[in-house]
Amino acid sequence: MKKTTVTCLLTMACMSSVCGMEEKNSRLIAMTEGRRRIAEIKKLDDQAAIAEFVKNDPSMTVSLTALYLVDDQTLLADIVKNSIHLETRLRATRLLDDQAILEEVVKSDNDFEVRQAAVMKLHNQELLTEIAKNDAMLRGAAIVGLNDKTLLLEIAKNDESDGIRLATARKLDNQVIIAEIARNVENNTFLRQSAIGSLTNKAVLREFVKDKDAGVRMAVALTLNDQKLLEEFMKSDADREWRRQVIGKVENQTILAEIAEHDKDNVVSAWARDRLKYLRQTPEEREAELEELRNLPRPQR
Repeated sequence: MKKTTVTCLLTMACMSSVCGMEEKNSRLIAMTEGRRRIAEIKKLDDQAAIAEFVKNDPSMTVSLTALYLVDDQTLLADIVKNSIHLETRLRATRLLDDQAILEEVVKSDNDFEVRQAAVMKLHNQELLTEIAKNDAMLRGAAIVGLNDKTLLLEIAKNDESDGIRLATARKLDNQVIIAEIARNVENNTFLRQSAIGSLTNKAVLREFVKDKDAGVRMAVALTLNDQKLLEEFMKSDADREWRRQVIGKVENQTILAEIAEHDKDNVVSAWARDRLKYLRQTPEEREAELEELRNLPRPQR
């Protein structure tokens, strides 16, 4: 496709996006035009022409679709620098392998998310060490590729961010630091759950069985896959969402029947009935039910 044709399609795309705003069905018009441009793009064998759509098409859907047709590292670098869509720039960065280009992105790009994505793909240990030591914002990303165990241990022990400490301790599989984070972090259920999910010592895990945080107790029950703990948790007054995550692991049909019949939360009762039904079905019955769901007519848009 000639350059003039690419320019013409892009110009029409921009015009339709502006004019379409005046129409009641502007969204449908935009979707139809986008599909047409995608069909044209897929016919191209010129990566430079495809890259023009990636950088300049007003539709992010078109831009992202075209992006995955580009594998030339120089063109990807140009997309990272010049695409009008941040999401396209971010995903193009994740497709980069050229270390020199990635280093340039890390040092010069104006967008934090793009720099972060580039750091996570770096191999240069000297640069990763510099970032880990001196850039608090990008330190977490630098940990991904950093190999210096002494520096990693220092970060796991002393970083101001508990999240970065946990990520580093998990990379090192340092169970002592992971347990310390699970015990001592305050007002962050998700982080404590994540730490507990990384613990392997059952005796340490059982320290948290009676924790005041229901989310932590749930994580312990799930990590240990202890049926007694799971059953106790389901019968507690814990948050509905925590109970939802647990109910799929409960095997005791008597307990499930009791919850289905008597639980004060009607939604939880319904989940218990569904779980009970599943456990009572044969594999063939489950597959037949799934097949029936697959064959249901899809709603018309």
